[in-house]
Amino acid sequence: MLTCQVDTVESIEEVTFVPRNMDEPTRIVRPDITEFSSLHDHTVFRATLSCGLQMVIDPTSAQFGWREIVAPWQSYEKHRIYKVNMTKVLSPRMLGCCIIDEHFNDRQTAADRMLEILANGLNKQLERRSKPGILALLQLSNHDFALSRDAFVTASNRGISHLVQEINQKARPTSLYPLGFKIKGPLDLPVARKLVDAFHVTEEEIKKAEPKLMTRTELQMASARWNKIIELGDMPGFSK
Repeated sequence: MLTCQVDTVESIEEVTFVPRNMDEPTRIVRPDITEFSSLHDHTVFRATLSCGLQMVIDPTSAQFGWREIVAPWQSYEKHRIYKVNMTKVLSPRMLGCCIIDEHFNDRQTAADRMLEILANGLNKQLERRSKPGILALLQLSNHDFALSRDAFVTASNRGISHLVQEINQKARPTSLYPLGFKIKGPLDLPVARKLVDAFHVTEEEIKKAEPKLMTRTELQMASARWNKIIELGDMPGFSK
């Protein structure tokens, strides 16, 4: 049995292939056409760990009746892949990418922006408690990790619920930088991603702004409101 440290993923690849051994292929019915998922290419992620073990990540495996969501790549390839059509190495994506890129550009979906805001807020809370931030979770004992994971999942679910509710009420994403900070070029982006506070402002907060442009104080209040919503609470192994 191969074992690895949990914090050493060396690379992640996007693999597109022709599937085989479909147990229960999904039938897709549209007004103008009926088709089956088994007739299309399928795309998954292949993660390579530092020990050499490769794992498949297949979030949509159920469309073929498969149960492998995370599984060893070797057995998955043997039973599920007829022919690989394309492999692409995915570059690291730092938190804050879609926040920085043209200030929430149209290329990002509402779901992308929502999850980025949540991840950004939770990571910044962890960084205030421990410098490595979210990576510090991987250094906890099994007992402390289980308790901290529960607090993290609870805060995440609470944050997503609030964001969905706010978006339905016409809230919009925004960001706040340290006073005086300006992005002058590509070299500033890594710093900006680390410093930015991302959150949604509600329709009520926008209406209170005079004249319709939120002041820095108003933005700070909105940011504080968001951070209170996703407050992590007690997490063993982390200091407040």
